[in-house]
Amino acid sequence: MVRDFIHELLVRHGYAGVTGYCGTVAEGGFILGGGIGIQSRLYGLGLDSAIGMRVVLADGSVHYASDSLSSSSNLDSDGAVKTTTASTHISSSPTLHKNLFWALRGAGGGNFGVVTEIDYVVHKAEDRLLFLSIVLPEPGDMAVFLYRLGKAESTLPGNLVVMHDQIDTVNLMWSGADEDVFVGAADFLIDLGNRFIPQNASRTIRQKDVAWSDLYFSPKIMALRASPPTWGASCWYGFMMPENNTEAIWREIIHLIKEGTKSSAPYLLPDIELWGGAIHDKLWNETSFPYRDAVFNVGVLLTVPSTLTDAETLFQQEVQKVNAWWPRISQYLTGSYVNYPMNSIQHKHVDHARIYWGENLERLVQIKNQVDPLGAFNFPLEVPMELEY
Repeated sequence: MVRDFIHELLVRHGYAGVTGYCGTVAEGGFILGGGIGIQSRLYGLGLDSAIGMRVVLADGSVHYASDSLSSSSNLDSDGAVKTTTASTHISSSPTLHKNLFWALRGAGGGNFGVVTEIDYVVHKAEDRLLFLSIVLPEPGDMAVFLYRLGKAESTLPGNLVVMHDQIDTVNLMWSGADEDVFVGAADFLIDLGNRFIPQNASRTIRQKDVAWSDLYFSPKIMALRASPPTWGASCWYGFMMPENNTEAIWREIIHLIKEGTKSSAPYLLPDIELWGGAIHDKLWNETSFPYRDAVFNVGVLLTVPSTLTDAETLFQQEVQKVNAWWPRISQYLTGSYVNYPMNSIQHKHVDHARIYWGENLERLVQIKNQVDPLGAFNFPLEVPMELEY
């Protein structure tokens, strides 16, 4: 889990890397599906920090998937993983390993085999985060802020993280590899807010400096972030591409989210993340994750606690409500993030695979048939064995 990763590397040794926002997120699935975290704008998605993976295929053969086979000490002279496994129906080859490595970075877990090890790059990092919370009560002001932020994304440093996960609040965070990068950071964040917030907008700005590890270990902070036991959860997401990052579209999206969260309070919350930075450094087809050019990931998250008497009935009612108005938002968005699986696309008439993997789907289907020809690894939102047209 992320909590273990942070404890072993950041707390003990002063290293960190791209990790999930929540301590209970499993590192394996986080990386295989993409991996958006506090340092993603600085170092890319989680999958960009993976340099090799050991994977067991359905026939029992073990392979080390990477772009550079010579980087693994686990390979014999023919490039195959040193193993005592008797079953080797799928022949090891540099081409297979590179195809697998490409597919495993972004297709999500459970599609091609069982990943047992990941070689992962970490970085020196201060155990420090600088926060700036900006409260903008008027939906129109939030829309203008997000539009201006997205418009300027390519000029913003990778240390900047922005999340809008409350109805009227946006959080700006600053992370860095050493203390030097925090010099002037507070002034930069305040100036950024002042530049992007409409001049006459009502606002409240709060600043605080916290230890990064406290997000995962501090009882006080964890209590603030904790949620009650959940009976059911569902989410709706899509990527805001640059061409749709307009003030008019943001006004419509924020208006709809505001109305939806008000109607479904307290069970529904917005979840808007600024992407870009180092995520944009790779092309859409360099890994199987296709939405490199996204400026934001836009969504809402529904959670219904199990403590309610009619939790199941309430959950189904709330899902139906969001399903009814979400298309009015999704018309402005592209695809969706496989690490946020959406119940709303688990229907025969919806091509979930095209939504998740876009133009990379054809290659994923080819690799799926090569390494798992009998479809042993299967689940509702899987990489399919054949394309739907």
